[in-house]
Amino acid sequence: MLPAALRVDIDTLGDILALEPLLELLERLEVRASFFVAMGPDRCGRNLRNYLHQPWKLLNRELWRSHRLSHLLRSMLVAEHMEEHAESLHVLRELGHEAGLHGYDHYTWMRRAEKMSLQEAAQTISLGVAAFRQVFGHEPGSFASPGFRTSRSCLQALDSFGFSYASDFTGYRAFYPKFGDWRAETLQVPVCMLSPCELSSSDRAVLQELERQLERAESHFCFYIHPSREVHRLKLVERMLRRIESYGAELLTLAEIAERLKATSAVQEL
Repeated sequence: MLPAALRVDIDTLGDILALEPLLELLERLEVRASFFVAMGPDRCGRNLRNYLHQPWKLLNRELWRSHRLSHLLRSMLVAEHMEEHAESLHVLRELGHEAGLHGYDHYTWMRRAEKMSLQEAAQTISLGVAAFRQVFGHEPGSFASPGFRTSRSCLQALDSFGFSYASDFTGYRAFYPKFGDWRAETLQVPVCMLSPCELSSSDRAVLQELERQLERAESHFCFYIHPSREVHRLKLVERMLRRIESYGAELLTLAEIAERLKATSAVQEL
């Protein structure tokens, strides 16, 4: 039976504010997901600068549906820290979901990951671990780099934290990254399919893509979402989860999948 998982990325305060309806859906379906929570300052408002050369894209309805205007504008001036909303995050573990670390200062990681030295990467991850411990009362067992941005230095730094696994790549098979003579000790469990909002505005097209990606899956299957972006498409998310189950896959957390894979020979070096 193919193991499958839903990964949920909490990048911003907007994602925290959109958690409730998603959690209600998962509880009704009796599905446990793997939530990766970014720690540190939420600087999402700075992303508005990306539209300066293409201002017409600011008319995109999905942009404003995904982020509250007041939150975007406020975060351009004062970055609230994700750990200030600990009470809203505690419920993840209370409902039986997995909670992992999604880096520290999501905005900065996205722009600096490939340039970080080993020391800077380790220091940044350490800040995230400390903030995660402040929120959840224990250290994270898993890590997912913001925006799938990583580098050899980042991967080497991960090994010093003893994470059970990481999810820094897209692909169809779990693996241990290898650069020359160096091999990572942290297992990578990739995302196999992008989020519905990244794929298409058509539910039918997303479901068709899900069918294709399920057929391509090798060691496991995983798709991911952001609460603030998919909050208006939860019926589609429900259809995707039901389709995965009808395909014959077993919905687990990524942590459970990682433990299964490490106990088998279904992992390779890449």
